[in-house]
Amino acid sequence: MTSLNHVPRISRREAAFAMLDSVKAAGGWDEYVLRHRAILKSIVSKCAPLPDDCLFAIAAFICPPGGW
Repeated sequence: MTSLNHVPRISRREAAFAMLDSVKAAGGWDEYVLRHRAILKSIVSKCAPLPDDCLFAIAAFICPPGGW
């Protein structure tokens, strides 16, 4: 894996670096995905009273890791 420490943080790259900072703050990619799915799970839970494992499956279908 290539380190991005040598890439300058200029304004046109702010969104990309914000995403990387969010992933680092979450503790890595897998944790970031789990946190994002937890947010989606809470939204989906408002629509139907389903068990958590079903809600996480729906959240995983709505937003797979890495996006669409």
